[in-house]
Amino acid sequence: MTYERQGRLVTITLNRPERLNAIDMATLQALREAWQRYDEDADAWLAILAANGRAFCAGADRSWFERALAGEDVLGVFLEATRHDRYWSGRIDKPTIVAVDGPAVGAGVDLMLRADLRVMAEGASLRLPEVDRGNYMLLWENLPYAVAAEMLTGAALDAVRAHQVGLVNRLAPPGQALAVATAWASDLLDKPPLVLRAALKALRQIRHSHAVPSQEVMRERATADSRTLAASADGREAIDAFVERREPRYQAR
Repeated sequence: MTYERQGRLVTITLNRPERLNAIDMATLQALREAWQRYDEDADAWLAILAANGRAFCAGADRSWFERALAGEDVLGVFLEATRHDRYWSGRIDKPTIVAVDGPAVGAGVDLMLRADLRVMAEGASLRLPEVDRGNYMLLWENLPYAVAAEMLTGAALDAVRAHQVGLVNRLAPPGQALAVATAWASDLLDKPPLVLRAALKALRQIRHSHAVPSQEVMRERATADSRTLAASADGREAIDAFVERREPRYQAR
């Protein structure tokens, strides 16, 4: 796992290419620490999750299956670890982008889908092979029933189809997912950071809630956010820059 910040942008990179970036316990811990570091860094406004090597993530490392055969409750261990992970649990306060080059398999698909915004390179693919291993993994996405059912049977979706059904925001040429995500991030960093943060956080909380909030509740939430954002220094700067026809200078306060 590598963590790099350049200016306001953080890049977190899965770095087990020899294991196709499969997720072991050490990777889970490193991810948890990386997301916490990003979330608590006032100078970091946006993060990209990427991976080194020919696969984005091959899913659970073989060691999990070996421990399961030995009688260990590995599912419980995994769920407990992800419950405390800000990114995986949806409790992160800042925007995230994922850049997928190569296959994303099993838990790797879930890891990808936790990002707010997704870039996928042509030639990459998504697949849930759990059915072939005697289990299944639910999709936390508002997908057409037929697409979700197809994925749960273990069928692979290539990048183009993933884009067509709404799992991916942008396609990239082969090998260029990170470059496209970085260019997109540059554009997003020009926007008022508190507004972008609040908007995506509200959407993320709806996604992770046990029930869809009523329109009245969401209107009250949006109104309260609007008042807070309008009173912020960045809110005033956004209006001043618009009126004065100049580039804004945001400070995330």
